[in-house]
Amino acid sequence: MKRQRGHEAVMVRANCDCYEQNLLKMKEYGVKYLLTRTVGYNHIDLKKAHELGFEMAYVSGYSPNAVSELAVSMGNGLLRNLFYSANHQQNHNFKIDDFMFAKEIRNSTIGIIGTGRIGYPAAKAWHGMGAKVLGYDIYESDQAKSILTYCDLKTLLKESDLISLHCPYIKEENYHLVDKNFF
Repeated sequence: MKRQRGHEAVMVRANCDCYEQNLLKMKEYGVKYLLTRTVGYNHIDLKKAHELGFEMAYVSGYSPNAVSELAVSMGNGLLRNLFYSANHQQNHNFKIDDFMFAKEIRNSTIGIIGTGRIGYPAAKAWHGMGAKVLGYDIYESDQAKSILTYCDLKTLLKESDLISLHCPYIKEENYHLVDKNFF
């Protein structure tokens, strides 16, 4: 927090806590402009930020395809244990172990929670690599039905080798979507 001292503008990410205590500290340090590099802004107490007189901005738009590509890339890394293997190589450990072997995508089931602007292109990518794709969304899409099978959340969680979340945070509705029972 002390790095903000002496700066008029602060740019935060989605994991930055911009609630009352930190907003008060930023104000004390002379911050006037609060910017977020995200489309969402649920990590900022907007009411308090306005009360304190901050000028604010957020990303008003984004490329859903770019976000879906990143999600698929990260998912592929997890599914194929690429991060594990890269870490071993970086540490000059060239031993092969059982965890380095992974199921091929074409033999995998991918669960997509939220099949809208980001989830649908992600599902298309997984489908294009030969995966079986399951989807869960409170608003099913006829377009998505051509590449995935909709099912209830319990079935998706049970049958998927990898789950990719693409749903917005809706306060009081899906706050506890990912909890102990989810895993």
